[in-house]
Amino acid sequence: MIQYFTGKTGCLFWLNVLLVLSLVAAIPVVLYFTLDGWTHHGEKLEVPTVIGKSGSEAVELLEKLGLKPEITDSVYKKSLKPGAVLEQNPAAGSEVKSGHIVHLTVNYMGAPMLKLPDLAGNSSRRQAEVILRDMGFRLTEPTMVYGRPKDLVITIRQAGKEVMAGSSLNKEKALTLVCGAGEEEEIIVDSIDIDKIYGGSFMTDTVAVERNQFEEVQ
Repeated sequence: MIQYFTGKTGCLFWLNVLLVLSLVAAIPVVLYFTLDGWTHHGEKLEVPTVIGKSGSEAVELLEKLGLKPEITDSVYKKSLKPGAVLEQNPAAGSEVKSGHIVHLTVNYMGAPMLKLPDLAGNSSRRQAEVILRDMGFRLTEPTMVYGRPKDLVITIRQAGKEVMAGSSLNKEKALTLVCGAGEEEEIIVDSIDIDKIYGGSFMTDTVAVERNQFEEVQ
């Protein structure tokens, strides 16, 4: 044991031991005095309301207070100003620490555009209506065309113009489906009482009266 206390090797060994012990003892002390700063212990900031402000105004205000704004979602409300903040999380009045993230939902800068799926020629009227309404499109009453397979979607129109699959369309403008109405039916007139019409006393046989041909029926 004496050799560990004497000579260069002995001194160096105990110097290293003391150094290690000093470091171990210093770590808790350093953490104690710096932990509050790292965690912002005891520091509270009240989240302001930014709903209704423009996205840029909201970001600037939150950053000045030491918060971290993030635009995480966008929705579209026609009645509100484009780019305005619609929702915030945490809510206004919440107490948070400096550097806390505030999630913002803003209004689209313009009406959202949606791609028209491939429906014409391979979808029924009912299928097309379900798909388009689920996407958020509004639909007018369909235009029916005689001489085409019943309820088959022939084409789709927006603002009176035919639109093609893959086109980016304004979600706010309604679509009109042009669908087949099947073969034109005959109008059957049974037992016309000629006596009531001409004052006679006889009945005609059943008469088949064909309707005039129309290209489209609204």
